[in-house]
Amino acid sequence: MWGGIAVVLGQFLTPLVDYFEVQSSFFINSIFSVVALILVTLLYLSISHKRKKNLNDIIGCNSLQQSIIRIRPKSTKHIFKAIAVYIWGLGLVLSGFVMYIDSGNILILIIGSGFYFALFAIHRITVEEGYTTVRFID
Repeated sequence: MWGGIAVVLGQFLTPLVDYFEVQSSFFINSIFSVVALILVTLLYLSISHKRKKNLNDIIGCNSLQQSIIRIRPKSTKHIFKAIAVYIWGLGLVLSGFVMYIDSGNILILIIGSGFYFALFAIHRITVEEGYTTVRFID
């Protein structure tokens, strides 16, 4: 069923894809890719900084005692799952930017940038929610 929907939508969107084609050289496409990577990274860092500031305003982490901790994963299965998801996401990001450099289609650059932003969100699955054993290092 989903395959049929994808084929029908693909047929409807094919004429629109031509509008996103930009005739440019390999060098210019590479520069646009690097600029897109930098902009997405700066966007993520600004969002992360704002969230950290809001957390500090609510909790007041600066006034609390600070210690270095070591978080141990619950199982090795979780470690391999996190690594596999990260490598899969990295492959999507790299393939998107390589496809843009090769074709020059702006839509591919936008989708690749979205995958790159999602790759940052994948980092958050490395520590599972719930109770976690923590060891203090001092």
